[in-house]
Amino acid sequence: AQSSSTTTATTTNQNNDCHDHLYASDANIDRRVDSEEYVTFVKLEGPPGFLPDVESFVELPVVLQSNFYTLACLCRSSSSSSSSDCCVGGNAHISTNGTAPDELPTPTETSYLNLVCGLSSQAIDMAVAEQPPT
Repeated sequence: AQSSSTTTATTTNQNNDCHDHLYASDANIDRRVDSEEYVTFVKLEGPPGFLPDVESFVELPVVLQSNFYTLACLCRSSSSSSSSDCCVGGNAHISTNGTAPDELPTPTETSYLNLVCGLSSQAIDMAVAEQPPT
């Protein structure tokens, strides 16, 4: 039972770091991480020195670009979104609701943020594995 609570504590700490990284990546503070801000997010979430030469979304590995659009399109299943183009073009974004230091996320926001963090972690792991050795 102790290892289970240790795992839960570790996952919670990793998710809190991820939530902090999402909040920090929202450069214009509009509560949305757009495709260019997502570059900052994956660099913060990745290992030290991850993607040092990448400066724009189109330069990201395909697995990370795909992850962004997968996460952005979660808005289609959100009851708060009335628009079906919420994940298209300039509208595509990852919500940062619930990530501010003075905010306590709702259960729905927590589920969403944990999904964002979990899928992003998997995509970053795949991108790291695809990097050529230095």
